[in-house]
Amino acid sequence: MFSLRLFPDPILRDKAYSVKDFQTDGLNSIVRNMKKIMQENGGMGLAANQIGILKRILILTIEDNIIALINPEIVERKKDKEVMNEGCLSIPELRVDIERHKKIVVRGFDIEGKVKEVSCEDLSARAVQHEIDHLNGVLILDKMERDEKIKFLLSQKREYCKL
Repeated sequence: MFSLRLFPDPILRDKAYSVKDFQTDGLNSIVRNMKKIMQENGGMGLAANQIGILKRILILTIEDNIIALINPEIVERKKDKEVMNEGCLSIPELRVDIERHKKIVVRGFDIEGKVKEVSCEDLSARAVQHEIDHLNGVLILDKMERDEKIKFLLSQKREYCKL
């Protein structure tokens, strides 16, 4: 059974691997579990490593539809950026102001291995960028100023940290 991984779980720092075989990698089961965990925790997106799976899979809610993207990559970023306050299901006690592109185009595959390209803007663009960060082992914690990051880590009294 899969479960939401919380910081400081070291798998959140690992870079996920590309999915190579769409027939035997159990994608339906992984995506189904990701949707369930995301909805149970009130999220709008989730990366596979947040449930302990190091595969490049993310799910995202866009206009009340949940989509899965396998091996996602941002292929276009519009010039405009915006700073917004972000949270993360894997670090529920933290909120961080982060600058991200307002409009992007992301390309990946659906669970059957068909190419899928999605244009995202505003909150969905932010969520995709956030989840791709997860797939690369990057957390919102890493977007903080060093002093604020240290202060947060000390407040957590946790043994694992990466400064």
